[in-house]
Amino acid sequence: MKHNVKVLVVSLIALTLALSTASLSRAGGWRAIGRQAKRIAGQFISEHKGSQDTESRTAPSETDALLRKVNEAIDVTRRRRLRADVHSPWQIFHGMLAYGMSFEIKQGDKLISATKWIAGGVTYDGLPLVEATSDGARFHPYTRPYAFEGHVNQFLAILAACDLPRDFKFQAGDREVTIDDMIRQAQLEVTANQELTWTLWSLSHYLDPDAQWTNRYGEVWSLERLVQLCTLDSLSWLPCGGTHRLYAVTLARNQYLKKHHELHGPWQLADQWIQYYIEMARSMQNSDGSFSNNYFDGAGYTYDVVERLDTSGHTLAWLILALPDERLQEPWLRRAVEAVARDLIATSTEPVECGPLYHATHGLVLYRDRVNAMRNRKSASSGARPRQVAPDAPHDAG
Repeated sequence: MKHNVKVLVVSLIALTLALSTASLSRAGGWRAIGRQAKRIAGQFISEHKGSQDTESRTAPSETDALLRKVNEAIDVTRRRRLRADVHSPWQIFHGMLAYGMSFEIKQGDKLISATKWIAGGVTYDGLPLVEATSDGARFHPYTRPYAFEGHVNQFLAILAACDLPRDFKFQAGDREVTIDDMIRQAQLEVTANQELTWTLWSLSHYLDPDAQWTNRYGEVWSLERLVQLCTLDSLSWLPCGGTHRLYAVTLARNQYLKKHHELHGPWQLADQWIQYYIEMARSMQNSDGSFSNNYFDGAGYTYDVVERLDTSGHTLAWLILALPDERLQEPWLRRAVEAVARDLIATSTEPVECGPLYHATHGLVLYRDRVNAMRNRKSASSGARPRQVAPDAPHDAG
């Protein structure tokens, strides 16, 4: 019965998406369809809420055991040290995605801050990491795989995830530039023909959800327009199964909801799109907790642990951003967290590519920080002393 309900809910959301997208070019119509389908789906969900709530309860001791495993995985991965004279900016930025401003790399015999390293006017392949332009600044664009940015504004998006302030300074030749300069550059250069994922990701973090601007071609842009465009593409053709696109749209939705407390129009459609893929990921989860190695293109399992870290790590990081607090302790999600932690610990002495390694770690850090934040809020409301299994500072692996 639970399976039938889940299929029905997913079908309703899928129908909503199809009808809504089909009528985007016409006035009205899709909003009413969206509201009606959401109301019907809500009725089915509420009928079975009692059994889901019972199933989702987790004993504190079980939660603590999972967090200990998560923290162990974060810690053993941190011990892998990237080197400034060996590893590329692309690799180092992925480490920063996982560990934020606390991430350190080796320079000679010393450990140095990766954040300070990228700000210090460094070069790679004889080319500067940061370039000053007549309009602002940017990170060096793509030259070859895994060297500089693989996608437009990818590094800016990672710094947004690290929550670097807009006045953070970089050395660019004989000039000093800031993240604000990079934001201005991104706003001027955005076009509908670009891969928009990382532009939406970075601008959603740094700009007001209602922000509007004009690009260098005189086109009016907004975060709402970026969200609309980003939800129209098929995920099958996007990098990493579309998980980065989902992450960017989810971040934008979260920021909009934080300001306005409710969703309307394209924002409501984006939320339905997100909910659809949450159920897709859940429905194709493997029995060991890992997610499909085909992402959202069908069920699949791989015995290649690095591939599992890649697909499950990407999917998990997005899910932690997308799910509300009350769903973080649902058994299926806990199994996914445990699977990623288990694979990171099992491969701690083996070579693993930086992409899968740090995206998987990023998902665990996000989970740990959110669970600890929930505990702190609960303790504060009850007057009890906060209890943590792992450090609660954002992106700090301890």
